[in-house]
Amino acid sequence: MRMLNKKLGVIASHPIQYQAPIFRELGNMVETHVFFAHDDTPEDQAAEGFGVGFQWDRDLTSNYNHTYLQNNAKKPGFGRFYGCNTPEISGIIRVESFDAFLLMGWNLYSYWQAIFACKTNNVPVMVRGDSHLGTPRRAMKQMLKRPLYLLMLKLFDRCLYVGERNKKYYLNYGIRENKLVFSPHAVDNTWFEQEVSNLSKSELRRKYGIHEDSRVVLFSGKLIKNKRPLDLIYAVEGLKEKHEVVYAGAGDQTSKIVALAKKLNVKVRLLGFKNQSEMPAVYTIADILVLPSSSETWGLVVNEAMVCGIPVIVSDAVGCAPDLIDPGETGDTYPVGDVRALRNALCRILGSTSEQPYAEMVRRKIRKYTPTIAAMGVVQAMEGITQ
Repeated sequence: MRMLNKKLGVIASHPIQYQAPIFRELGNMVETHVFFAHDDTPEDQAAEGFGVGFQWDRDLTSNYNHTYLQNNAKKPGFGRFYGCNTPEISGIIRVESFDAFLLMGWNLYSYWQAIFACKTNNVPVMVRGDSHLGTPRRAMKQMLKRPLYLLMLKLFDRCLYVGERNKKYYLNYGIRENKLVFSPHAVDNTWFEQEVSNLSKSELRRKYGIHEDSRVVLFSGKLIKNKRPLDLIYAVEGLKEKHEVVYAGAGDQTSKIVALAKKLNVKVRLLGFKNQSEMPAVYTIADILVLPSSSETWGLVVNEAMVCGIPVIVSDAVGCAPDLIDPGETGDTYPVGDVRALRNALCRILGSTSEQPYAEMVRRKIRKYTPTIAAMGVVQAMEGITQ
């Protein structure tokens, strides 16, 4: 793709492992400068439900222009609206002559400081988010929210949608089709592919003490209530084949997982929190990933698993379901909370005589969801408002 002779500004909450590859690709397509509203700490990550304090162990800020803004919030953090207060972004937008400005959401005060600055200085504004209509909300909140969002979303010159449910969300709030541009959720596909290509499933299973013939059902993510990690144990209970549930993550549901597994006599292995560099090995030992969440805007662990050639079962509350899951080909879906349906889905997929067809189909599917394609969407949207 040719280099666009324009200047793009971006504001994000903090460095995020799924956004960094997109920012790097953007830098190859258009002059880009990313501004972070908060310099996150291990304590910030723990507060977000990971269960432990940590920093991501992969470089998230190299090979693209970026600046950490001064966060003047009384209680700095990216988990609450007023946790990011960065008034200097107004002056930056005023003097830098950006051709367009991209917000990675609208749920922080810093984002609104950028919106007001762009409107004051006639800089076109774009937004990229992943909200969808299936997120559980009280009826009163929905009623009060609608008129506000009908007005708010009209502030954006382009809305970048990550998938079908996100697109329907924008359409529901009055955004015209010609203002919507596809910029898919993606992970660092190339890195994951390279990492798993050098790994041996049998060697890793020996390392983790997993029998070669076991059917490994993987859960990857925060062990918190709304992700429903206990559903995997209920689903696996009573299956005739030799199954093992592996959890890669930490959270307040850990003790309940241990107790339920003991009660139902289900073999469970808790790996604890795993940082990014460790995840290719975790996916390599698995036969299938299950994401049973009752609320999930997308579920980027699904992307990660599919890049590694692993089929996925998700509940119908998971945002990526209509985009990534082709039943019988890349995985399956089931009604959230229905453990019998989940058990049946596991039997259908794990009962396959060959894993190779699944690996080929899931990798073919995920090729449409890459950082390059996501960045191209941003550039396409930018071209549409700066011609």
